[in-house]
Amino acid sequence: MSEQKNTRSLILIAAGIFLSAFALRLIYLRQYRQSPYWDLLFLDTESHQRMAERILSGIGLGNRSYFRSPAYLYLLAGLEYLGQRSLWAPRIFQSLLGSLSASLAGLFAYRLTGKRWAMMISGLMVAGFWLSVYFDGELLITTSATFLNLLALYLLSFKAEKGRGMVAWSGIVSGLAIIFRPNFMLFSAAIFIWWLCRKRYREALILLLFTALPVFPITLRNLSVAGDFVLVSSQDGINFWMGNAPGADGRMVVLPLFRREVDGEFLNRMKPDPWFREDVWLVSTYLAEKESGHPVKEGEVSRFWIRETLRAVEDSPGLWLKLFWKKCYFLVDRTTVGNDRDLEYHRDQIPILRLLGKFHLGLILPFALLGIVLSLRDKKSRYLVLYVLVYGFSIALFFVISRYRMKLFPELAVLAGIALSRSADWARNKKWARLLAGFLLLAFFSWLANARLLSWNDRPLRSSMRFNLGMAMIQKGRFAEAVPVLEDTIAIKPSYPEAQLALANALALTGRAEESIRHYQEALFYDPDFADADYNFGITLLHLNRPNQAYDHLLRAHQLKPELFPAPEQVLEKFR
Repeated sequence: MSEQKNTRSLILIAAGIFLSAFALRLIYLRQYRQSPYWDLLFLDTESHQRMAERILSGIGLGNRSYFRSPAYLYLLAGLEYLGQRSLWAPRIFQSLLGSLSASLAGLFAYRLTGKRWAMMISGLMVAGFWLSVYFDGELLITTSATFLNLLALYLLSFKAEKGRGMVAWSGIVSGLAIIFRPNFMLFSAAIFIWWLCRKRYREALILLLFTALPVFPITLRNLSVAGDFVLVSSQDGINFWMGNAPGADGRMVVLPLFRREVDGEFLNRMKPDPWFREDVWLVSTYLAEKESGHPVKEGEVSRFWIRETLRAVEDSPGLWLKLFWKKCYFLVDRTTVGNDRDLEYHRDQIPILRLLGKFHLGLILPFALLGIVLSLRDKKSRYLVLYVLVYGFSIALFFVISRYRMKLFPELAVLAGIALSRSADWARNKKWARLLAGFLLLAFFSWLANARLLSWNDRPLRSSMRFNLGMAMIQKGRFAEAVPVLEDTIAIKPSYPEAQLALANALALTGRAEESIRHYQEALFYDPDFADADYNFGITLLHLNRPNQAYDHLLRAHQLKPELFPAPEQVLEKFR
């Protein structure tokens, strides 16, 4: 009877956590819907939406290997089909999934501590953390991958009690986690090797086989369609380069080349490709092809950038090691870093996020770090600690941004619950020496998480994210709204040719062509070979009835990229 009451009590607490999380997410979505940012999709969100539309229209994702992990693209397409192309359907689904993650984190904390109050604290941390709420409303892989990673880990923790059947289920969920975010593969490999070392051969084989089940169809598709051995997706190569190349700072994503510097013939040839609008894909493919001297497959591109990165590491191992330790520190630093959107700027626009934002990562991380220390010798927590260490390592191999770090957050909340539980036990049992040691460690971790010990220039990243927002507004035809955003962009970083050009275009399209001239000139000052700026400047000058000046800029654009821009005579003919 008492066991039934306990089960009923756990179900009620889990349901309460779920409902609290879902209510917060619904409030956020309602406020988000009333903001001007609801349908402004750019970079990864825009790419995911575009690929989902291709799937729904029957065009598919082309005949190359997948550049991005495909599982989320098909999930998004299915959700949009059910929701009749509405953005509400995927956002509601992800809010449900995020709420389930909160409940699951609570159950995990109870499993490891045996305390209902620890379950509530860990679950509510995930339910009410502002970044969790935010990411559950974005068309990103984050929510799905976070839930699947946590579920695989939770199932794995039952292995000792439930036997090999639970290993099989954990393997299937691990395979699903991998096809959403391949980083999880490193943790699965660590478990596999661990079991082999401990001579648990049958369990290791079961895990391997069932993990491979969801992955194999994607690998087979890449082989059969593209004749290319890519396990899931090929983005890892260029991401590895961006996170470790000379000049990398551990957070800022810098491409090896600007899109404007890509050869016009290559742009023209690649225009039909589904990934054409992604600068990362375009630039990485262009440079790999240029180096090899022939068209390259996705797997070749990935391997090219891995080789380039390893060569750079070999040339300066000391600098790379310093960068790696810097990224390890960034994992435990409270700083919020986005690479699609300025997260703190967005938070400040939405009332519920402003309120939830008072509970920041600097308050949670110290308890989570203490939980890691206290769990190192606990057999029940070993998979949890191993996951945090291995998955954290996989992030530090690339670059540390909030979107990647969020896949650790439910597990960190569970570890925080463990730290609070152990501290309460010490206080109740009057183990003052341990309590004092725990307090001192907590104070040290609080300083570590909040001190911001390493300087970091966030101006380039902030200007880039404001630029992305302005461009999204332009693409939606909201030119007047784009102007102040782009003015803010160049106030942060004046030497930004693309932003100067975008501002000039927005001004011209709002009837302020005379004002746009200065920004066209600025764009060409910072990059004299910017063909797009010359062409758009020429068109604007034609509208201002200055054909002689326009001719010079149109000619320059044609000379730089004849495959993309027509001869000036052809353009002038249309304006007569």
